[in-house]
Amino acid sequence: MTELQTDLHIHTTASDGVLAPSQVVFRAKERGLTCLAVSDHDTIAGVAEAQRAAAQAGIILIPAVELSTGGEQEIHILGYGVPQGDARLEAFLNRMAQERMTRADRMLEKLAALGMPLDQAEIPVKSGGVIGRPQIARAMLARGYAASVQEAFDRYLGKGCPAYVPRKMLEPSKAIALLRSLRAVPVLAHPGLLGWPG
Repeated sequence: MTELQTDLHIHTTASDGVLAPSQVVFRAKERGLTCLAVSDHDTIAGVAEAQRAAAQAGIILIPAVELSTGGEQEIHILGYGVPQGDARLEAFLNRMAQERMTRADRMLEKLAALGMPLDQAEIPVKSGGVIGRPQIARAMLARGYAASVQEAFDRYLGKGCPAYVPRKMLEPSKAIALLRSLRAVPVLAHPGLLGWPG
């Protein structure tokens, strides 16, 4: 039996990644991966393109999503095997995308008030994808407002910083229940970053 070389947590330009879904797949193939999951933040907009590229590249593609949840602490839940074209999932992700856009608008207003105006057109987002702080940080870098993406977060976009806007968060249990109702497999993302005793 052949051993799979796998990466189950990949982001694309549909959320905060830097490569288009097809580019991610072909890069994975070049690096010897035989299976990967495209798991963008709060969107499955990149999955169809990734599936087409995976069929061409001859590797296994798992359709996935990374849902942002939490209360006092942000907790990300990965969902593996999410269905395409499910009306409940699409409605849920559309609501999340609208909330992200409202948040982004408020962050851009705060940056403008700080003397760092950005036009939304300067922030590349794939059609159907979502906007987040990493894209805003990259636009700030391109404009010379920050020397690096990390500096943009540390000085302006991070929690407690002058352009930060908190997110409205879904309870983790509700995200898990949604994923299970779709027959997807929920998994806690990057648990080591949560600082929980264990």
